[in-house]
Amino acid sequence: MPLHRPFVGSSRIAFTRAIVALAIWNLAVVRASAAQDSSVVPLPDSSRSSRRVLVESSGADVAVIFPDSLPDLPRTMSELLAARVPGLFVQRSTGAAGASSWISMRDAGAVQGFEPLVIVDGGRRVSTSLSYGLLDSEPIKLLGERLGPSPIDDISVDEIERVEILRGPAAAARYGRDARYGVILVTTRPPTAGRLRFRASVTGGFADEQARFPANFAHLTTGGSTCPNAAAAAGYCTQVGTSSYTVLRDRSPFSTGARREARLDASGGLGRVALALGASHGRAEGVLPMDGTDHTTVTARMFVPFTARVRLSLSAQTSLRGVTQPAQGSSTIEVISGGILGWPIDCSPSTPCATSTTSHGYWAGTPDFLATLGTRHRLQHFSEGAVLDVDATSWLSAQSSISFDGMGDRGTRVDEFPPTDLYGAVIGRDIVRHAVRSTFEELLRARWVVAALQATTTFAVRADRDRSHETTAAYTYDSNFRPDRIYMSWGISSTVDRRTTIRLEQRVNAGDLLSVSAGALWARTAVGLRPTLDGFADASVRLVDSSNAPRGLRSLRVRTAAGQVSGYDPRAMSRLGSISSPIYPFPQQPPDVPPVRPQRALELEAGIDAELAPARLHLSVTTYRRIDAEPYLVAGVAPQPSTGYAVVADMRRRLTGLEFSGGATLVNGERVRWTTQGHLALANDRVTHWTRPPLMMGGSAGAQRAMAEGKSFGSWRTRPSTWTDLNSNGMIDIGEVSYPGDFEPWPMGAHARPTTTAGFQNSITVMRALTVGAQLDYVGGHKVLNLADAAQCLAESCTAVNDAGAPLAEQARGVSAFTGQSVAGYLQSGATLRLRELSVSIGSARLASLAHASSLSVTIAARNLATWSRYHGLDPEIDLPSPGLLPDEPGQFSALYLPTTRQLTARLTLAY
Repeated sequence: MPLHRPFVGSSRIAFTRAIVALAIWNLAVVRASAAQDSSVVPLPDSSRSSRRVLVESSGADVAVIFPDSLPDLPRTMSELLAARVPGLFVQRSTGAAGASSWISMRDAGAVQGFEPLVIVDGGRRVSTSLSYGLLDSEPIKLLGERLGPSPIDDISVDEIERVEILRGPAAAARYGRDARYGVILVTTRPPTAGRLRFRASVTGGFADEQARFPANFAHLTTGGSTCPNAAAAAGYCTQVGTSSYTVLRDRSPFSTGARREARLDASGGLGRVALALGASHGRAEGVLPMDGTDHTTVTARMFVPFTARVRLSLSAQTSLRGVTQPAQGSSTIEVISGGILGWPIDCSPSTPCATSTTSHGYWAGTPDFLATLGTRHRLQHFSEGAVLDVDATSWLSAQSSISFDGMGDRGTRVDEFPPTDLYGAVIGRDIVRHAVRSTFEELLRARWVVAALQATTTFAVRADRDRSHETTAAYTYDSNFRPDRIYMSWGISSTVDRRTTIRLEQRVNAGDLLSVSAGALWARTAVGLRPTLDGFADASVRLVDSSNAPRGLRSLRVRTAAGQVSGYDPRAMSRLGSISSPIYPFPQQPPDVPPVRPQRALELEAGIDAELAPARLHLSVTTYRRIDAEPYLVAGVAPQPSTGYAVVADMRRRLTGLEFSGGATLVNGERVRWTTQGHLALANDRVTHWTRPPLMMGGSAGAQRAMAEGKSFGSWRTRPSTWTDLNSNGMIDIGEVSYPGDFEPWPMGAHARPTTTAGFQNSITVMRALTVGAQLDYVGGHKVLNLADAAQCLAESCTAVNDAGAPLAEQARGVSAFTGQSVAGYLQSGATLRLRELSVSIGSARLASLAHASSLSVTIAARNLATWSRYHGLDPEIDLPSPGLLPDEPGQFSALYLPTTRQLTARLTLAY
């Protein structure tokens, strides 16, 4: 039985009745209008063009991506969005196959870890916060599930016609509380009537690791090892030649991964009825033996023009995905850590590792045993929608839409806990999640002309219903890996949220010269919270056009937008509507938590768009400011040297930024066409209101991300240290490093999130047959904690602790980490330049004719081919702290995730 059936049965009946009633009403309006006007209106070429979710706000900065203009690659949505839009940052959570990505716009959602709203052909997608944030304690990384796939990646890029990204006031002003962190509007390719057309593609490739894993100095043979510097200085042992060794290099588990995919699309129809079907199946195997994902997606779309004025669009999609990922969660015995830290292994440089006695870089154990550890998901994602368009008269149109979007996730996680654990056993956890979002909207739009002005009035009523359910249980395994007994239930959480939204908007245009819009959005939730009322406005003025443009300038436009954005934290909905029954009755929330209240912010945006005649150059500059009008409720732990008890406080935050984007056609000849695009985004944020001591948000000993007034959200708070070689022996021991007193303040300042992002794309086409593309991206202005090196020194297996010839400064920071006093010395610049993509596409009419196809193309692409960074850890993007207020997952070495992989793929595409 499909995972979503128990949750949408009653809703589907109610919504079906509603859509039938509205269809009858719309048809009645049409018949009444047809009696007065019997003229035939030509059918539009595209059904989607008449109902496409377009942003009609010319005063706001809206970025658009056309996948058809990019090389024909097997991209995910996360890969499509990465480094293409200023202010939009895509962060990989790990290099494991099928792992999730976090998407943030202007870092507005970084406080709580929420992502933008995704709307596909008018239907709202289940968000990460809904499908993975049901338990109030951990909104994203529930039980280490930061490895779980992103729901946005179930959208097939091959079916997308365009993607519109709203980052500022235009987003939440029109789409409500779920859109206050940005909106991604996806429009798929419309079905076309006529003869049957096919498009098929086959993809293959491989992946491997690009990180250089650090060597360790632990558990070597007698002749190859050296005792720690501190012990040697104290005379406990005799130092011999220093040598290094790591299983990750000698017997690496990071074998080459693979990627395979096949896709078939068909479109056509009978008469004026258009149909489109698509199906794809693929598998990606990661660089670890148990690291992989498989997926199957089926989509169907139909367009039915009942009359020239009445059109119906139907769509459906089902995706099935299986994900298997290595154990990298809350346990301190992890894949990467075993090889880097040199935990007990039965091998050495002189005695190679044997498969029966080692785990190829894992902790001690056979590969068969360790293959049972990890996380396994089985996900189903479905999306169904219907849209009815009615042109009642030449000036009045109506649109009725209904959509369901949901996800079911059955996950199993198995960790081996160390003997010091309370149970000292293999622990399993079963997680079952369901999340369904249903949306119904009725939109009326009236257009009329007054003198030289064109006016449009829009009135929309929308009803949303979110339902989520989750059960989580933990148990031990017996020797045969069968569940032995449940020792703790993490509870059952069930949440239902219903919302009604009414939007009224008035827009006035004076041709292409002036556009002014204003509107209001009223929203009410069904869980007893007070309604919210927001307003928005925007304006756009063309100062220069082709008729009055000075030499070299073709057009110049200024724009501005403003809006108030309100919304409730979805976790607050969970607290109000959840039912929990753990075996051990933990309190659901502290008794002193204030009542739930809406979070309100003011957003301002202004910009200039220019087009220059030379090279068809387009330039845009946008500045923005977002100010919290009402505070966030923040709960967390106050770090040392304070008491360490939980605190609850209010916080306000201010975001400011400047964004540049541009594109040009450098060469536009018959044989060669060269286009280039780029963007640069600068952002800054400050906590403007905070009445408590610094609040810890994660990190490690002596280097913590914290919240404090006047500082950036999550700034690094470090414990300083000083060192002196008192005995002049050329080594730094424990007594030669000093630290401030327990209650002396620690300095704060360095950003933990990027403040500068940039992207640069080039495309050169020769003879309309060969296209070469390249994409670079840059992030910087922040620092990242190199936990790989710090953890090595803590485990007494790094150069700084073992090599007396290491620089004194390196020895000093190694001693600080080894003693557990501070890892602040391993806080390094995260500035990174990455060759994100390099591709070559070839299209041949001659080969296409041999295959009896209308077109044929071959594309070869490489991703993450090279990375340039001053950061010395595994991966500056993956080691970057995730968004959200919560500390990192427990475990000293939990940040050692798989680094980003290099990928090489080839795709063959045929169209008939």
